[in-house]
Amino acid sequence: IILWQMQHGRHHLPWQQQGPYATWISEIMLQQTQVITVIDYFKRFMQRFPTLHDLAHAPADDVLSLWAGLGYYARARNLHQCAKMIIKDFHGVFPNTLTALTTLPGIGPSTAGAILALGHQQHGVILDGNVKRILARCFGLHGDTQSSFSMKQLWRISHHLTPIKDCHIYTQGMMDLGATICHKSAPSCGLCPVQNICYAHKHNVIQHLPYKKLKKNKPTFEKTMYFFVNKNRVGLNKQSEKSIWHGLWVPIIQTGHNHQEQTACTHYPIFKHVFTHQTWLIKPIVIYTCNPDIQDWFSYQDALQLGIPKPVKDILEMIQHDQKNSLQKTRTAETCA
Repeated sequence: IILWQMQHGRHHLPWQQQGPYATWISEIMLQQTQVITVIDYFKRFMQRFPTLHDLAHAPADDVLSLWAGLGYYARARNLHQCAKMIIKDFHGVFPNTLTALTTLPGIGPSTAGAILALGHQQHGVILDGNVKRILARCFGLHGDTQSSFSMKQLWRISHHLTPIKDCHIYTQGMMDLGATICHKSAPSCGLCPVQNICYAHKHNVIQHLPYKKLKKNKPTFEKTMYFFVNKNRVGLNKQSEKSIWHGLWVPIIQTGHNHQEQTACTHYPIFKHVFTHQTWLIKPIVIYTCNPDIQDWFSYQDALQLGIPKPVKDILEMIQHDQKNSLQKTRTAETCA
């Protein structure tokens, strides 16, 4: 794995060889998100928050605004809280022990292992999705990799294999192998450095390992988003802790689709937004009036800079575009008249 990584692995990812802070940011972003998506987000995030102190002292809205579109917003909230804790409890120095790292919000054993190995270049053991897949195939581990029994097996194997010397190269190699060779489907076994000892390759069960858990059907909910607009300013409310979009700015949201016509309003087509465990069919309605239930009012430009969910951002951009076109048509008509 080490020799293969040095010759064929990835060496130009923007967070590589940048220390524990960059490693931590990238590892949190890469949870549930592909590398190709993360790269641009990582660059923008690091440009805005180049140091741990910058992140810790930034307003929460600034952090969430740079996370908009990545989803799983609890990761961003944990990042912000974690940075504050490191400043307060560790005097601004990124911890370099497994025990200390796993006391921080959003950092589990595998993320801590990656920070130790890749950020501090110490001994650290990881067990992310890529590593689970490689080990399950290589050692013929049947069963659900998420079960407690399988997790104990996988951690035991990962600890046994992870070397003390060149741990950072090995760790990056395992990540690279899972990302570029040992894909979920159609892996490139002919290019794999461990194909000769791979159980799944030898027994032709690559497509069956790791065990694929049956997916549950996601529930679908109808939602109506009311965008109140007054004098080219849009009203938004900050979501409470109990909300799915905790800490983000959103319009008024109600369950169900309101098909009743209202005065001075615009109805937009229903569109679908998919979460991890549910799907929303969202009907946007723009109402041109003031509303006492709105916490704050923003220009479109300012609203788009807030921490807002991706579907809200898309709708706001659509409303802004339509209003600009409408204003331009009005001006053109007046000029012609």
